Amino acid sequence: MRRRLFELIIMLVKKCQHTEAKIRDEFGLTTAEYNALLTMGEDERMLCHVFSKKMGLSPSRGSRVIDRLTKKGFVRGEAVPSDRRILRVSMTEKGVQLKELIRKRMDECENDILGSLSAEQRETVRDTLAMLSEIM
Repeated sequence: MRRRLFELIIMLVKKCQHTEAKIRDEFGLTTAEYNALLTMGEDERMLCHVFSKKMGLSPSRGSRVIDRLTKKGFVRGEAVPSDRRILRVSMTEKGVQLKELIRKRMDECENDILGSLSAEQRETVRDTLAMLSEIM
């Protein structure tokens, strides 16, 4: 019996969520902190309210995530000289290193999923998933 697309997507999501939970647990991150590190560019400096918007969080929730990441040493905040009430955040070297480790774990998961396929098949899977993502 042929599986429905929805069922296949659910299977992939479960595998990825399991791996994501293991990564978060390994590094002591909440879901919001994990997503924040993946959202922020390594060399990017962004205003707090821009960060919150990019993450889909309220400004107060975004500030709390930034506060926790700052306490853990993964991001730093600096006041904007023209208005000291406004904070600009960026990743620290420790944050960049953690993001690299997270990406490595994600690559390992991807290799577990796609490892038995040829390079051409892996590219086809990526292209197909990208197409589905665009149309959803």
